[in-house]
Amino acid sequence: MPAVLFCELRSASTKTKKQTGNPNKRHDVMTTANQKTANRQEKVTPVQRWLGLFVPANLLVMGLATAVLLTALAVVVYTFESRTVFFALQEERDLYNQLDVEWGQLLIEQSTFALESRIEQVAVEQLGMKVPDWSQIVVVQDRSLNEVGDE
Repeated sequence: MPAVLFCELRSASTKTKKQTGNPNKRHDVMTTANQKTANRQEKVTPVQRWLGLFVPANLLVMGLATAVLLTALAVVVYTFESRTVFFALQEERDLYNQLDVEWGQLLIEQSTFALESRIEQVAVEQLGMKVPDWSQIVVVQDRSLNEVGDE
């Protein structure tokens, strides 16, 4: 009885070999896949393998770290630009204040020159003019004003 069982088992194993064809074919496919993986891994440098750069979780972390660094750089650039613009604004405000002070001084000077006493002083000193006597003053009336008033 044991000899019969052994023969049946052996015939069953030969049937499976015939059905699948070459029993080493699956092994060959696995070896080829492993070689392709090995070829891909050969392209990765030892430093990259040590750092684990091509692990998907690490790629996400690296991407986020890059985004944070770029954002930090952008903050630095925009802070510098805003300080530069603020400095220019302060210079313009200083210029505005200086011009405002000068305008006030010019208004005071204008009001000083427009005073009657100042006009009389310039007329006497620079032009040699003098105030006439009352007997020398002649009042001239405009006839057109009289005619308008009569109507």
